[in-house]
Amino acid sequence: MRLVAAIVAAAVIAVLAPAAQAQPTTDFASCSADLVACDANTDNCCYRPFDAVATDRAIVIPMDRCHQVVSQSGKYAPPSSAAPAWCQDAGPFSSNDNGLYHTYGLVYRLMQQGIPVHWLINPTKDAPALTINQNANSQTYIARDIDFWVLNPTTATPPAGTSALTACNGSCVDPVRRLNASTLAPISDTYNATAFRCAAAPS
Repeated sequence: MRLVAAIVAAAVIAVLAPAAQAQPTTDFASCSADLVACDANTDNCCYRPFDAVATDRAIVIPMDRCHQVVSQSGKYAPPSSAAPAWCQDAGPFSSNDNGLYHTYGLVYRLMQQGIPVHWLINPTKDAPALTINQNANSQTYIARDIDFWVLNPTTATPPAGTSALTACNGSCVDPVRRLNASTLAPISDTYNATAFRCAAAPS
């Protein structure tokens, strides 16, 4: 399983249910295709930035084939870094790594300890773009497959359509950094684009 520490604000496309209620008040399937910004009167079917608080940073666990690599080649390999798949710096790959499954166990343990866990998903995204004549070897990617973006401090909006990711090298501040599996310390320069995309499997 790969853990990624988000070190700046995240531009999030997510349904935000009221924190005080155990059950959401909106049927997520009824959200419009284009979400509105959250405000004092709108806290469902909307999006908002998740800003860092002081020195606290979120730990993001991507649940997609780009970041939880299950194969180095073939139809289950990570998608391309080109738009609209935007799979930058995939991996790392480890044989027999069942990170996608381990994540659920980790979340269960975190919740047992009272540690807040947020499930961020875009309720209006299209299903994986596979048609009856396609298989995993020829999967089509679309921009609406993305659940949320993490942006670096100099990036106002994520890429869209056929726009490529912007490289982040040298003095550029990475939007995320991988964590050391043993110490959970952030590892410098482990992601090299100004925007980090997260999409649920199988993207």
